[in-house]
Amino acid sequence: MLATTSLWAWCTRCVPAISIVGVIILSLLALTDPVTWLFAIPKDSTDPATHPIEYQEDRQRLLDDLTVAQFFFAVYTVVVHVVAIGFPLRVCYSLGQIKAKAESVILQYTPSSRGCKSPNGGKAVLRQTLPPIDTSGTYRGSGLKLQPTYNLSNVVHVILIPNYKEDIETLRETLDVLASHGQARLSYDIWLAMEEKDPTAQTVVEELEKVFTRSFRNIQYSMHPSGLPGEVQGKSSNISWAARKAAEQFFDQQARRDCIFTVMDADTHLSRNYFSQLTRKHLEFPETAATTLYACPVIFDRNAHRVPGFVRLADVIWSAAGLSGLYEASTIVIPTSVYSIPLTLVELVGGWDTDAMSIGEDLHMYLKCYFVAAAAVGTLKVRIIYSPASQSNISSDNSGMTGWLETVHARYRQALRHMWGALDTGYAFGKAWSLIMPSRLIASTGPVSPTHSDGKLSFVPPVSLSSLVILAHRLFEAHFLLIHLLVLTISTTIYERATPAVLIPPLLLFAIKLTGALRAVGYLSMLCVFFFYERYHAFCVQAREEEMQRAGLYERMRENFSHQQGWQHSLLYFIFPIPGTLFGSFPLLVAEISHLFTATLEYKVSKKPILAPSVARDSTHLQVTSAGDRV
Repeated sequence: MLATTSLWAWCTRCVPAISIVGVIILSLLALTDPVTWLFAIPKDSTDPATHPIEYQEDRQRLLDDLTVAQFFFAVYTVVVHVVAIGFPLRVCYSLGQIKAKAESVILQYTPSSRGCKSPNGGKAVLRQTLPPIDTSGTYRGSGLKLQPTYNLSNVVHVILIPNYKEDIETLRETLDVLASHGQARLSYDIWLAMEEKDPTAQTVVEELEKVFTRSFRNIQYSMHPSGLPGEVQGKSSNISWAARKAAEQFFDQQARRDCIFTVMDADTHLSRNYFSQLTRKHLEFPETAATTLYACPVIFDRNAHRVPGFVRLADVIWSAAGLSGLYEASTIVIPTSVYSIPLTLVELVGGWDTDAMSIGEDLHMYLKCYFVAAAAVGTLKVRIIYSPASQSNISSDNSGMTGWLETVHARYRQALRHMWGALDTGYAFGKAWSLIMPSRLIASTGPVSPTHSDGKLSFVPPVSLSSLVILAHRLFEAHFLLIHLLVLTISTTIYERATPAVLIPPLLLFAIKLTGALRAVGYLSMLCVFFFYERYHAFCVQAREEEMQRAGLYERMRENFSHQQGWQHSLLYFIFPIPGTLFGSFPLLVAEISHLFTATLEYKVSKKPILAPSVARDSTHLQVTSAGDRV
């Protein structure tokens, strides 16, 4: 029994790697020339006069009749290319909707825009005032359907900031941005999720607690022990520990229902609009609030102008992948780096996993919520927060060619860690199998299910087949498409160049020519993605500049706004397949082949830019001249 379980676990873990082997075998079976094998026709011999009529008839019959392998190869290669084109088209649609929605949110939630000018001299994003929050901490507006007034002070935002050996100035700037929010002292519980083995952790948290103790409702820290049984070092295990500590602070059932955890990176800057939307959506839909996950778009807009072009372009593509599902009609919305989840849902799913399979923490937690919620209450609801999360690109401290190489290497290492998350495909496959098999009994991993008093499910509620198909499609895009497209492109190119057209079955030749045209369409579609992304990027930078100006933080952050760099910057987009392969296809291939042998990856934190020590803080903050010296 144990051997069978282990074999099943290995097979599910290696689904992407097995698929790569399958595509290679299919290509070999389909593109080796059976006509040449059977009739020994020289590749350069196409003259019918050199062979008997019977020979020509047999040869033509074999060419006209596709083998089984050739038929499946022709169909599959067309399908893969069509899926590849669908991705950039969906990203373009999402980008347009996200930008429009984000503009609307700014108009709705910004307290005042009168007299505000864009710091860079451009046209201000804000045009009118529609304040939803008053000084008493209540929300009043016709958009709320159930009550005319909601008490915002009931909702507590537990903000988890996991970090390991992060620069103190990076954390300080992140907390400065959060402290500038009007609701910070009313409803923000900051939890600095530290690693016990970090030698500077205690010093950092003590410094930050002293500086920000009066800026938030609460600021605390957790020290995640190393070497816990069954745990693998990483973001997920760190968050899991911090979340358990934070949850212990909430005893009242109502308080637990109105507690929302937000996970963000140490360098993430969130707008005040993020939490305003989050609070409103939580209160406006109480019937689904307990099983709702909240996701937002991300933008690399802080130091993109100072990193190598390949790294900048890789992060644009990575960001676009996350944006592709963030549109209103999407039923599968996978978060990227930043997301919020109510304590009730955290308890239902049993918190964050800590094993090797959970290295892709954001996708893994989404999948866990998706399948557990489907088993417990029928569905997981995901609502989009239209407030882009600002993030930094990977960067080296050095300059010149040394800094360039170090940054590229660090970005590759980060890409490998991202692609190691292909393990989640196997995780999803196993969970989906459990859901669709009616004979299996599924136990609730959290508190008692609302519909089952004994904490067990005596049957599996039906899950939407269309939802599972869309989920499979998104996982295929993330963990299969790049490698399959690469293998198919290389194999058909070699085959077409090495084989005369008269020796290629007509339908197979048609499929090869068609996919060549589809690749050209896909290339042009990706250029459209970059065009729309530039507009989205410019909007995000300008909106963040204006918000930081109102918060009094602009002067200290003046150098951390990545504006467009002109036509030289745009030319880089034309060679996107190079960084796409370097930071996409290649690390994905390495990760998936490695999964045949191990599920464990040594977790290394990628280097983010070091900020200059901050000065001239307001009277509630200590002035500092360096990471460790107080004045």
